[in-house]
Amino acid sequence: MQDGLDRQRANGGLGEYYSEGDTRTPTWLIAGDAARTVELVGLDRRACPPQDCVSNGYRLGAGIGQQRLHFAKGTLRLERRDRLCKLPGWEWEPHKAKWEQGFRRLQQYVDQHGDAQVEAKYTTADGYRLGAWVARQRRKHSSGALDPDRCARLDKIKGWQWRIGTGNWTRDRWRT
Repeated sequence: MQDGLDRQRANGGLGEYYSEGDTRTPTWLIAGDAARTVELVGLDRRACPPQDCVSNGYRLGAGIGQQRLHFAKGTLRLERRDRLCKLPGWEWEPHKAKWEQGFRRLQQYVDQHGDAQVEAKYTTADGYRLGAWVARQRRKHSSGALDPDRCARLDKIKGWQWRIGTGNWTRDRWRT
């Protein structure tokens, strides 16, 4: 019993202690309120940590990944789903949300600049690396790894080119 209390203290007093590699959700995530949970895990009010995120000795990223897996399979209990949905910034499909954010940023760029010819090193005023996002879409497309629906959406954007140097460039760039 003392060993368990020592582990709980070492885990920041966050409740049940799980051994390394265990991805069960700790009781404080299941039973605690959303604001307290986010405060405890130190996610700066975000609930989409990377898979390898460790917080207070708990493999938080892996645990949250398990909850998303249970949700996708339809095996996540309703009350747990509701609690997770209350977490600030919670996403059931974080990769999809991240892609949608990049797509929205690209549309905003086109609205401002008139085309989708984003330079590879371009970063928005708030620090979003739009040029890197665009380059990643082009790389995925050329390797056949980009979802066809995403390809179609990008094709509809004014001035979108899959290969740099195709078509006419504007704003002091070379023309072919």
